[in-house]
Amino acid sequence: MENSTRKSSRKENKSKEGDARLSFGGGFIRKKRVLSVVTILMLLFTNPVLSQAKSYKAPWNNGFKSYEDAHCITNSRKLPQGKLKRKYVLSKYGVYTVNGRYCIAVGSYYSKKVGTKMDLVLRDNGKNRVLKCILADCKADQDTNKTHQVHKGDGSIVEFVVQTGALPRRAAYITGDVSDAGRPFRGRIIKIKVYR
Repeated sequence: MENSTRKSSRKENKSKEGDARLSFGGGFIRKKRVLSVVTILMLLFTNPVLSQAKSYKAPWNNGFKSYEDAHCITNSRKLPQGKLKRKYVLSKYGVYTVNGRYCIAVGSYYSKKVGTKMDLVLRDNGKNRVLKCILADCKADQDTNKTHQVHKGDGSIVEFVVQTGALPRRAAYITGDVSDAGRPFRGRIIKIKVYR
């Protein structure tokens, strides 16, 4: 009697396993696996950072990228620039980073909120490359064009926060262009992605 009960319970378990599978293209995939794949996809597409990114086309093809020395940025903890400055880490290129993102300043057209994550899409030798950045300072409106996208003086869209003495000589003292600091910075900016 016990043996027959065990056999019937095994059959029930097998039928339950069979019910827990879904047919896809002639094969079977367990519901658990399907659910985990669905969960991952939902997390990707409902991620608030990814879903709230806004893309801006670069206003022109100027590849010049200016810089400002970190000494020009306040140390005051009362201001967001000063708070973020305490997290600066100097990269091998002489450009400061925060959590792996290069510190930049842009015009108010893109954002006024220090700490905003941004991606610069650069076009170099026919290929696109993404440079991950963070807003560390804001360009003054009086120093930018009417739309507050581009610097009046040098035409730059982006200004990198650097330690001048750590920049390569060419970038720091000859061209004044961070494009010459290293390969990651080369190319013209074709798009700016701003994460809200």
